[in-house]
Amino acid sequence: KSAWSGRRRAAMHRSAQRCVRSVAYTWDAAGANVKFDFHGEPASGPEGAFLSFEKGVASQSGGSLKAPFSGTHGWYWKNTTAKDVVIKLRVSGFYSEIKRL
Repeated sequence: KSAWSGRRRAAMHRSAQRCVRSVAYTWDAAGANVKFDFHGEPASGPEGAFLSFEKGVASQSGGSLKAPFSGTHGWYWKNTTAKDVVIKLRVSGFYSEIKRL
């Protein structure tokens, strides 16, 4: 479980996950629409390579991900409003760590 707040700032959370492992997740920005990108970066591969699983503008999202490759998987959120936003992230499943970058 994690929370982020800030005005016109961005935040990123990532989990380290092995291929074929899965996680269930929800995030909620308490009614504020934020830009988001749920993506993964392979552990081995070209520098800067990534795959977006879902991106857009929303106030919440949820689902599950079965990792298509070993590496880091996570969310990038950007608050484009003039108000502070708190995002609550809940993750369960198989991962080795979650950290805020």
